Amino acid sequence: MANMATPLHGGSSTAQAARATTASDTTVSTALVASIALNLVLMTLQAIAGNAAHSSGMLADALHSGIDLLADALILLACRIDARAQIDDPARVKARCEPFALVGLGIVLVVTGVGMTWHAAIRFGAAPVVHPDGVTLGVLLFTLASKEAMFRWMSRIARRAESALLMANAWHVRADACSSLFATLAIGGTLAGFARLDDVAAALIGLMIAKTGIDSGQRGVADLRAQWRVTAVLRRARRQSATACATSRASDAIDPIDVIAHQPLLHAAVGAGSIEPEA
Repeated sequence: MANMATPLHGGSSTAQAARATTASDTTVSTALVASIALNLVLMTLQAIAGNAAHSSGMLADALHSGIDLLADALILLACRIDARAQIDDPARVKARCEPFALVGLGIVLVVTGVGMTWHAAIRFGAAPVVHPDGVTLGVLLFTLASKEAMFRWMSRIARRAESALLMANAWHVRADACSSLFATLAIGGTLAGFARLDDVAAALIGLMIAKTGIDSGQRGVADLRAQWRVTAVLRRARRQSATACATSRASDAIDPIDVIAHQPLLHAAVGAGSIEPEA
């Protein structure tokens, strides 16, 4: 009876972990879909108002919103792939696609940011053509408030769901809110007679996008390394379990199901450096 209790306990733990993972993935997906919808609306408003005002800073901010939309779509795809793979294979290390999504997103952001900064620098040699109005400023203020609200909501969900990728995306939304702040200040300065501030804002927004991309790529690489360590620890635990089962039927033998159910603990232990994989 003692030997039967361990598998049953492990199966229950695995089922509970699967239900918790499903609920977490659903919450993350909901947050990402909401962010995609918001960024689509903001990008459209900014593009229309920025084109009407010939504002390079506002168009750069609109492009930043478009990058956010692309990032959310990429992250949503990665989360759904991981969730489906986790259902098909519960022993699979969770979030295998997330680090690759972070690295890919980082590359896109760096290339886009550098290009935006370069084009803004070229425009310093020409006369400013921006002519904003009150509507332009109102759109930017609405954008700024919306992005800050989205950051607070998304970061709260990321902490609750323990999603590193969603938290990274939330901080990208905060960076986008800062770029909207630069664009707002530039439009305000232009209305006060300092038209060159518009191109300065475009260059700063480009640098911010590139910096966000670098941070995203570094986080993805770090997650890939941590993932390799966790995989090595799981393999060692399975080998120890197989050896124990072959030599003894003792009730305290390592159960592979328990190893799977406690993968989050292994992630934490490896991240803290208290467990090292075999060479």
